[in-house]
Amino acid sequence: LALGALTAMAAAARFDTDRMAAAADAPDLGATDLAEFLVAKGMAFREAHSLVGSLVRQADDGGTPLVDLVRGEAQLGPDAAALLEPGVAVTRRTTPGGGGPEAVARQLERFRARLESDRTRLRLPVHPAT
Repeated sequence: LALGALTAMAAAARFDTDRMAAAADAPDLGATDLAEFLVAKGMAFREAHSLVGSLVRQADDGGTPLVDLVRGEAQLGPDAAALLEPGVAVTRRTTPGGGGPEAVARQLERFRARLESDRTRLRLPVHPAT
């Protein structure tokens, strides 16, 4: 019963991909990338976190876009501002289980192999859509 309901729900699900993309590209979601950028340049994480947090608060409170504040910050600048461009943050998520395209593709490969193994074991027919 539950499996049938779940299957029907999944089949009927609709996603607002434009809204999802906009949410995924929200500049303040790049805060971790900015802190990592500073740490890679030799700054202590605690200091990087504090600096980036301050910029995010300024952007939220003052209405100045975070990317403009980052460009104007001497310790960050244009190279760091590029990390806030749409689509950049997700592509940096390459670790296993990450949300970046490469990590998702690897997980999908593993899932397909597992599915094929299960089908073989259970002797289920292979459908062309997979």
